[in-house]
Amino acid sequence: VKSVAMVNDADGSGNYTAGDTVRFDLVLSNVGPNVATAVVVRDVLPSGFSGISNVVPAATLAANTVTWSNLSVGVGDSITLSFEAVIEFSGSHTNTAEVIGADQIDTDSTPGNGLPQEDDEDQVDVTLADVIDLSLTKTASGGSIYAPGDIVTFTLTLANAGPNNATGVQVTDPVPDGFDSITNISNGGVLTGNTITWSGLAVAAGTDMSLTFDAQVLLHGDHQNIAEVTSATEFDPDSVPGNNNPGEDDQGSVTLSLEPPQPVPALSLWMTVLLSLLLFVTGIGRSRNKSS
Repeated sequence: VKSVAMVNDADGSGNYTAGDTVRFDLVLSNVGPNVATAVVVRDVLPSGFSGISNVVPAATLAANTVTWSNLSVGVGDSITLSFEAVIEFSGSHTNTAEVIGADQIDTDSTPGNGLPQEDDEDQVDVTLADVIDLSLTKTASGGSIYAPGDIVTFTLTLANAGPNNATGVQVTDPVPDGFDSITNISNGGVLTGNTITWSGLAVAAGTDMSLTFDAQVLLHGDHQNIAEVTSATEFDPDSVPGNNNPGEDDQGSVTLSLEPPQPVPALSLWMTVLLSLLLFVTGIGRSRNKSS
């Protein structure tokens, strides 16, 4: 009987993914009526695994084949054989082991004949979870300097580096209070208050898609617009959807700056003299009016 268990979850996904270390356990049993001696068990590890280690008990390791020899199993007893291996992304992940030799005759199986229906052979399948690598970048049309009242088009580029297709992707953009009049939302995005949500998106491995909308720039308020991937069906090893971590690549932002106010023109020397003379004459006139 063969089983598999996680030893090291390399990406923390809780699922079997490339890079994880697993332990294979082989339970060799003997129902009798005699003691089994000189038993040989062979496990040919398929191409979907590498890095065989921690073989127990001691065995012969040749390339990807583990062979335990000269084993003894008492009547009604069992022994456990085990080893660890690292999961590769590609290749077969079905691992088969078989009894290939023994001193005694086994009435219901022939050692080493490769028949899976016999009870001296067993296999276990390791099913890998789909893995994606989503990233989100954000840009604004026309640069970063705007005047109040300008209409800006925001573009969110959602990319998937794979290796699997991404499905059930949701992107959320809470547009800050430095903008209003949100219009022209692409790809079925839904506006609730000032927050845009795109749901049910699918991005094939190695491709990207653009999400866009327009908004009007206001004089006051926050002009940093941040969007993030907030959910996905598949596992992304380098980012957690919706955790608001700017250090992860599933969050994109852009900050707009407003044009500085126009400076008040400086008075020329002649304008200063004329203004002073005008004030002087005005003052004299007021004085005469009071004296009369």
